[in-house]
Amino acid sequence: MKSTRFTFRFAGATLAAAAGLSLWAPVKPFSVLQSEAAVQQPEGYDDEKWARLLDDTLEYEEIPDLIEFFNPSYRSAADAVESNLKDSYELVEKMREDGKEYRQQAKGLEAEGDQIYSAQYKAMGRSLSSAASTMEKALDKQARRLDQNTLAPIRYQLSSAVQSLFIGYKQMEVNREMLEKMTELYTDMLSMSNTQSGIGMATSTDLLSAQVSLTSAKNQLSTLNNSMDSLRRTLIMLTGWDYTDNPALGEVPEPDMSWIDSIDREADKVKAIAYNQEIISLKNTKKENRTVKDIHSKERSVTDAEEQLRSNMDTLYYNLLEKRAALQAAETALSQAELTWQGNQRRYQLGMLGRIEYLSTEIQYIQAKAARDTARMNMLQALNEYSWALKGVVPTDL
Repeated sequence: MKSTRFTFRFAGATLAAAAGLSLWAPVKPFSVLQSEAAVQQPEGYDDEKWARLLDDTLEYEEIPDLIEFFNPSYRSAADAVESNLKDSYELVEKMREDGKEYRQQAKGLEAEGDQIYSAQYKAMGRSLSSAASTMEKALDKQARRLDQNTLAPIRYQLSSAVQSLFIGYKQMEVNREMLEKMTELYTDMLSMSNTQSGIGMATSTDLLSAQVSLTSAKNQLSTLNNSMDSLRRTLIMLTGWDYTDNPALGEVPEPDMSWIDSIDREADKVKAIAYNQEIISLKNTKKENRTVKDIHSKERSVTDAEEQLRSNMDTLYYNLLEKRAALQAAETALSQAELTWQGNQRRYQLGMLGRIEYLSTEIQYIQAKAARDTARMNMLQALNEYSWALKGVVPTDL
């Protein structure tokens, strides 16, 4: 079960509510949480949504939320932010309680006819309450700033990376399905070649070719299974499960290619620049006793970084177009391969096509289907990269 999952209880609950920060503290393993109903449901999550997040299935769409609530690296950063603000929020609550106490005492003094001290206590109560509200607003502002400048970039980077890993794993599933089927078919082809060789209808070259194809498929399948096991463990640990857990992995969504046509490239460049932490850091860099040369150097650095990001956004956009064209071509090729295979199925049933020729056609269809699924994954990854770039996360290999 999810032994590394976390939830948060924050003494100053105002932070989570007003600042949108989910600052929680580690609790018990998920198996215990289920039995004790110990998880505190964050604001903004209805019962159904929270239950889905706590189930034993890793869904692609849930990854950003799983990172926010259960990723160990992110939780460590969030705990540090909580630690910095917790004492201040507790002070706010203490001031508010003291203000309330002064006002209650003022009422008692007023009832006793002591107007002077009653007025003083009322004034003290109002001052404390007002100061508490002012301080709370300042802390909320600081919390939002910390979330935007510190926590959000970590969430976005981790979410983008884990979604990419998820897509990569699903691509491996496609390849595994193809290799499993090809291993089955190559086994049949080898058996047929052996039979035909015994009656002089197949050459030693045909037999060797079938054996090589089968061995290659088996070796690829073995290597792929090992890689998938390693990647799967990485995925579940990044999203809060223990490496020994065995959660189900959901399916990836269909890529929304129509979204490409709605892209406003110039507006997206502006947005990407506004969220890019490298550019934000460059703009916020300050030096004491700055010279004119320092100022000009900083301006050039910012300008160069913005121009590079604009170029990167163009690259990501053209990659979307390329991947869309590749997917459309792969879908056309699959349709043609399916028609050929269906026609050969009828010919084989009528005795007009040999077993080996029929199996070869089926392999071609399976390969075309895998190529279409691969193109689909590549399309989704391209959409993923572009959308995360709008939040400041740009691939490093552009």
